[in-house]
Amino acid sequence: MAEKITRKEMFALIAETCAEDEKIVAFCEGEIAKLERQAERARERRAEQKAKGNPEVEQFRQSVYDYQLTAEGPMTNKELTEVFGVKPQKMAPALKALEERGLVERREGEKKSAPATFVAIVAE
Repeated sequence: MAEKITRKEMFALIAETCAEDEKIVAFCEGEIAKLERQAERARERRAEQKAKGNPEVEQFRQSVYDYQLTAEGPMTNKELTEVFGVKPQKMAPALKALEERGLVERREGEKKSAPATFVAIVAE
């Protein structure tokens, strides 16, 4: 079965194979430059979207934090997913973001098999 390659790799390979034909090399270099510009624009768009944040995601994170403030003690990811009726795949990034902002603290379980718990940090 043939190995898959990217379009950029394909144009680089064609340019290398046809190195003696200046027109082909120039064409391939132009296509590679276009692909690099497209990739850069896509990275910029992703960075802008990440910087803006998604209001629904932010609202969910705030709800998790607010709940944690009133919770009696640390809660696991699983316990929080049950409270909010969401899948762990949605809760984990919310907890990570809150942890990165210093709003919740992750506490490792006492045993290796025990899950980590999270507790809200109250600003003083």
